[in-house]
Amino acid sequence: MKSNAIIFFAMLLLFSNCQDDSGKVVRIGIEEYNQEEQKIIGDELHDYIHSNLSSLIILSRQNNPGKYIYVESLFSTAVKTSTLENMDFYDWTIDILYNDDIQSAFALPGGHIYIYTGLLNELNTESELFAILTHEIAY
Repeated sequence: MKSNAIIFFAMLLLFSNCQDDSGKVVRIGIEEYNQEEQKIIGDELHDYIHSNLSSLIILSRQNNPGKYIYVESLFSTAVKTSTLENMDFYDWTIDILYNDDIQSAFALPGGHIYIYTGLLNELNTESELFAILTHEIAY
């Protein structure tokens, strides 16, 4: 829970109003960051989540190949749609976070998507998962 709070506040800080020395707002939201800046921000947060400092538990691909094959096949299909902007610019990734009590998914800038086992356990159809993945990709 502590790392979730850290990530939340880091994202809040990064995407909230930022002022320069004169007090003028120079960044209002994510749309004000260019692609390169979004990629840097997302990559840094992604690296943090994958570090030993984070309390988030990433489900092992090696020990859970079935879950990852299923999720990654739908994810790959969604990322390869012709309407997706920046399809080739970002290094699209998806990770499954282990917590059966959390029914959520989230996206970081730069193409990093996370989905909790709690949400996966509640889904009944492939189309429900596809809808969630495309929703997160849209961010």
